[in-house]
Formats: sequence, structure tokens, C-alpha cells
Amino acid sequence: MVTARLRLLPDAPRAMRSRQRIRYLLTPDGVRIAWAEAGTGPTLVKAANWLTHLEYEWHSPVWKHWLRFLCDHFRLVRYDERGCGLSDWDIKPPTLESWVQDLEAVVAIDAAVGELVAHLGDDVLPGRHGYHVASVAAKAVHAPAAPGQKD
Repeated sequence: MVTARLRLLPDAPRAMRSRQRIRYLLTPDGVRIAWAEAGTGPTLVKAANWLTHLEYEWHSPVWKHWLRFLCDHFRLVRYDERGCGLSDWDIKPPTLESWVQDLEAVVAIDAAVGELVAHLGDDVLPGRHGYHVASVAAKAVHAPAAPGQKD
């Protein structure tokens, strides 16, 4: 494996200097969920979207500019949904309840997490379908599915 070091100039943006820290948590039903944090500031939790992978997204030409921007302004917390990326793959078929449970587990990591939740396209946003995360102060929604929409 070849590792390259990037020499940064003092005026380089903070996100260019940010590195994500990947850790794992265990959900109440025993699934190991990978989560990552990077940046500083108010906490922003990005709900998992379809086919996540914490490492690939961090370097992806599709996602990296968004992630770097968010890390310049927030403590960004992301996670791989069950069955995807670095999280457990050998699981029962996921349900809406299990996806919400995973988001709740990530938000409950510590008292600082949960000031804001960003929702990018999935249908697990707390407050929908009668689910809630008590510690969420605000919700930002981007590209939500319309009620009754089928993929």
C-alpha cells in the first residue's frame, strides 16, 4: 500500500486539513454501525443515504466537495447504514424501524451530537412516521422522498 502525505500551506482551508475519524457503535439489536466525525463547530449529523461508504464518500468526486464544505462549518457526523460500507453486512433485511434506530444510536453517541440533522434523500428523518429523536434541535431536509413514493 502506498501512502502519500499532502503538505498544506498555512492558509489552506480547514477542511483540507480535516481528517475523518471512523469508529463503531453497537445498535440495540446487535448490528455494528460505522460512523465518522470530522471538522469543528456545531454538530451536523448527516443521515445515511442509499449505498453509503464512509471512506469512499470522503474521497468521492461526487461527495467530497460537500463534505469538505460542511467540515469547514460544522462537526460533521456521518454513518454507514446497516448492510452498507463499513457497517455490518450480515444482517436481517432492514426496516424503517431499524434505520430510525440506527440514526437514533448515532445521535445518542454523546450530548453534543444532535444539534442539527441533515437528511439527504432517505426516509428516516425523525418526526416522520411517528419516530423522534429527542435531542435534535433542528432538521434540514434535502431531496426527501414524497409520501407514498416508491423507488
